[in-house]
Amino acid sequence: MGGFTIHAVAKRSGASKVTIYKLWPSAGPLALEGYFATVEGALEFPDPGEIEADLRARLRSLVLLTTNAAGRTVADLIGRAQTHEHLRFAYLESYSGPRRAVAVQRLEPAVGQRATARRC
Repeated sequence: MGGFTIHAVAKRSGASKVTIYKLWPSAGPLALEGYFATVEGALEFPDPGEIEADLRARLRSLVLLTTNAAGRTVADLIGRAQTHEHLRFAYLESYSGPRRAVAVQRLEPAVGQRATARRC
C-alpha cells in the first residue's frame, strides 16, 4: 500500500485522476476493490452441505490467505482502515459486511438444528 496512489493508478491505466476519483473517493477503497477482485474465489463461503465440512473448508481458505501476499495486503488494508474513513466504510460495506451476512445465513440452520437437538 505504501506506493499505491491514485496518481500511479492513473498513470498506469491511462485514465485521468478525475475519472478515478469519480469512482473511488481515495486510494484505499480502490485498493480494496482490486484486492477483492483478485481473491474473491478464495473468499467464497463453501456451498451449503455438511456444516462441519463447510466450516473446515472456509477456515482452510482463510488460513491460506494469511500465508501469502494477499494476506499481508488485507492486513495492511484493515490496519489503514482504522484511520482512513473512506477505506473503513468501503471495507465494512463491500467486504466484511457481506461476508458476515453470508456466514450468518449459512450458520443459522445449524444453530437451529443444535437447539432442536438439545431440547430432545
